[in-house]
Amino acid sequence: MSKVIEEKLDTVVHNEIKNVKLKTAYDYLNQLSFTVDSTSNKTIELLSTDAICLLGNSRMTNIMLTKIAVHCLMPKKYGGFTSSKVFILDAGNCTDVYQFIDFMKQYGLNIKKNLKKIMISRVFTVLPPFVLNLGNNIVKNFNKCIEIDKNKTNDKFKMLIQQKQDADYITVKKYLSLSVEDVLTVIRK
Repeated sequence: MSKVIEEKLDTVVHNEIKNVKLKTAYDYLNQLSFTVDSTSNKTIELLSTDAICLLGNSRMTNIMLTKIAVHCLMPKKYGGFTSSKVFILDAGNCTDVYQFIDFMKQYGLNIKKNLKKIMISRVFTVLPPFVLNLGNNIVKNFNKCIEIDKNKTNDKFKMLIQQKQDADYITVKKYLSLSVEDVLTVIRK
């Protein structure tokens, strides 16, 4: 090969390698991946920096919200983030605190200690201005959206997970036939 062709080939290969995003061990430590159902074929993958918007049927959305929040509080060695705080902006005024307790019991977490790490703000809650500013900034920065819709023919749900890319959302995963029991089932590692 001529020297010019070799240089061009090296440049092309070098540019391709720069464009490939390889994950480091640190990236995996800051990622949460957990099973939504008992068959381990429906998972949700989140990063510690994700701001998630949950939309849809209030009962199923509440269950998903509590499961995600409890997973965030779990130690890293069990697939969690060991988060110091979880902030929930509840626009539907339907967060069920007892569901947090049920999941914490199933995962063997310290209930009192972990409940203190969950901050819930509801639409009608009067808050100091700094918390409202925090909430407004979070709403602008949702980078993932999970839509949960009830199937019209049975008691199953369909879940659509979308991720923000530039100004639009693109579908990352779509699950059909998901039941409340699937989400309530806890699989220990």
